[in-house]
Amino acid sequence: MGYGNMIQLRPKFFPFRYSIVFLLVIVTGSVLYAQDSVDVMKTPAHAWMKKLSYLEGTWEGEGQVPGAGKYVSTMTYTADLNGHIIRHDYRATQEGKVVWRDQGLIAYDADAQKVLALTIGIDGTCGEGEGAVTDSGFSITGHTSGETPFKDWRTIVTFINDTTARTRFEYLKGETYEFFSEELMHKKK
Repeated sequence: MGYGNMIQLRPKFFPFRYSIVFLLVIVTGSVLYAQDSVDVMKTPAHAWMKKLSYLEGTWEGEGQVPGAGKYVSTMTYTADLNGHIIRHDYRATQEGKVVWRDQGLIAYDADAQKVLALTIGIDGTCGEGEGAVTDSGFSITGHTSGETPFKDWRTIVTFINDTTARTRFEYLKGETYEFFSEELMHKKK
């Protein structure tokens, strides 16, 4: 195709270009209108997530795992996205050595009216759960995929006072949840 043929083809593309510009104007206008209606940057967290803001900060505790002994733990909670999620970073140590670590987040599903949790372990396991928040704490029941003997679990956190909480871990054995470990956590910051 020579240069002369390209000049002849260009006018055919002008209507297409104008339609792209028109579409961009409409989409941009729609986005700006939606932002005028609701300022998404200031959307407050759901009431249940506000109750969990109590967790923000660093917590330290001690626990014991049957057959594995005592451990020291640190849990850091950080709110993000206007308080719509709370991220966590957990680590357990024995004699100064990290024996377990996981990270994840907690969020609220307003349609289902339940708390959702996702946790990724240092061993690559992935736990997903859901639960409820009360005035005295929260509980999450979930399932972990990957190489773990603890597939189905429940975590129960009970607020004792402004700086103390008890965390209980249970695993499903048969049709009942059995005790695995419990930590008494103290808020440091």
